[in-house]
Formats: sequence, structure tokens, C-alpha cells
Amino acid sequence: MDLLILLTIISKLTFYMGALFASGTVFYLTFFETNQARTAFNGRQLTIQFAAIGLVSALSVFALTGAQLTGDLAGVLDAEILGILFETPVGDALIIRVLGFSLIIIGFFAGKISDGFKISGSIIVLSSFFFIGHVGDLPGFLFAVLLVIHLAGIAIWVGILFPLYRLSSDPLQFTTTEKIAHQFGRWALYFVPILLIAGGWLAYKLVNSFENLFTTGYGQTLLVKVVIVTGLLGLAACNKLRFVPALRAGDVDALKHLKFSVLVEIILVFFILAVTAVLTSVQILPETHHQ
Repeated sequence: MDLLILLTIISKLTFYMGALFASGTVFYLTFFETNQARTAFNGRQLTIQFAAIGLVSALSVFALTGAQLTGDLAGVLDAEILGILFETPVGDALIIRVLGFSLIIIGFFAGKISDGFKISGSIIVLSSFFFIGHVGDLPGFLFAVLLVIHLAGIAIWVGILFPLYRLSSDPLQFTTTEKIAHQFGRWALYFVPILLIAGGWLAYKLVNSFENLFTTGYGQTLLVKVVIVTGLLGLAACNKLRFVPALRAGDVDALKHLKFSVLVEIILVFFILAVTAVLTSVQILPETHHQ
């Protein structure tokens, strides 16, 4: 693996983290945060940090795409190549991403209309994924809608992880942790199946056949991602069926079990996004995907 590809993978990974965690934390602040939770977890600061990471990474991904066109790292500074690239869907995606992240950051200083800015910015950032990447190769408006639904579900999921980890680290937040975890579990009953259906359908259309899943580099890398996602789902099931009910029953030990489970979820999300970065940077779609 050469340096250019490695830098591209890292830039995409940090962009995915910035986009999903910034959007996800916005959803947490809008739909789950309570006044009590606010005293233990500064979601505003974290969201701005992730949005800034996403913004810088979006610029890096754009510049590195220019370098890929020239085959040399010097391409990141080639004004002519970058100017041509700016007129393509890659440039459109950059504009949308800069707009989305900017709205998220501005939203924290927009007073009464702050939620509108932040939610709009989050949706715009998530929508930008359709302009470039493998899903963008699929024709039809339906795939754009499915992608945004899928990404929104992922964002809601990952957006709750850092708050839950911080809250579960503080025994004084026992009641708050239980309430937020229980509320998230109720939401998950609806959005997780939708997330999986949308993601499964998109994956099928990209690979196009069961055989391609095992015989192509793209399919095999996708299988690795599926295995990690399965582990993540298993942990989420433990939280929903075991640890959260134990919290509701007043079991103090359940708090540290939940904390550990959430920490492992964060690590697994990192690996899932890393595999996704490899998929979109190194692997190519099976030739039959567009048939």
C-alpha cells in the first residue's frame, strides 16, 4: 500500500467519524439530552470538535482525490487539477459537506433557531455521501433515500455512545443513565430494523450476487464489515435485554457493565468505519453491480 492510498484511507476514516459522530451527537442533544445529563457530558463541545474534524477531513479527501488523478502527492496543490475536480460530483460533495458542517457549528451560536441549523446541517452532511462513493454509482432516487436513512440510523446509534459512556462513568448519574439508555432502546426497536434493511439492500445491489460476496475483494472486505457489525448488534442486544433492565431494577453493578459494553461498541464502530474507508479507497465494485 503506497503513501497516497494510506493517506486517503485515513482521511476518509476521519471524515466518516466526523460526519457520523457530529450528526449523531446533534441527534442526541436534540432528542435525548436532559438537564441533568448536561451537567456530566458536554455534548456541545464534542459536536463542534467532530464537525471541525469532519470539515478538515472533507478538504483533505478532496485534495487527495486530486493527487490520485496525478498519481503524485504533489497533486494536492495542483490548482489546475483541483479546479477541474471542483466541477465534478467530488466538488459538489465538498461544497455540501462544508455547508453542512458549517451549519452544525453555527447552530450552537444561533439562539432560538439553533436546532434547525444543527439538524439541517446534519442531514446535509449525511446526504453528501450519495454524490461520491460506490452507492453514488447506483442509479435512481430510491438509493439516495435509502442511503440517507441508513446513515441517519447509524448516526443516531453512534451519537449516543459517548454520552452513555460518560454518564455511565458517574455513579451520581445512575438514574439519568437508565432513563436515556431506556429511551434509546425504545427508539432502537424502530430504527435498527430499518437501518439493517436499508443497509442490506444497498449492499446487495453493490455486490449484486451471493457469489461475488465470496469471490471478489470487495465482497470479502464487506464480509469483514458484516462480521464486525454482527458483534456490534450482539452488544446492543446485551444492553437492551440485560444491562438496561438491570439498571431499571436498581442494580448498581450494571452501570460498570454498561460502561464497558459501550466502550467496546465505540471501538467496533471505529473498525467498521476503517473497513468502510478501505472499501471505498482500495476495493472496486464487482463488474456486474450495474446490471
